[in-house]
Amino acid sequence: MPIKLRSGKIINKYFKDENQPFKLILAPEKFCSKKDVYIDFDRASREWRKNKISLGEGMFRYKK
Repeated sequence: MPIKLRSGKIINKYFKDENQPFKLILAPEKFCSKKDVYIDFDRASREWRKNKISLGEGMFRYKK
């Protein structure tokens, strides 16, 4: 099965598990547990902007 890379190049090689150029390492389940987290992004944005001056087009400068 050919593999198309982001660059557009197509590779026709098939790697067996023991010959793969990378090794997949999975984290234990205890690190992947889901937690209930609530983030108020509007408030976070207001707090972040408190000490900055908007220069337009997504650019900011710190207030002196």
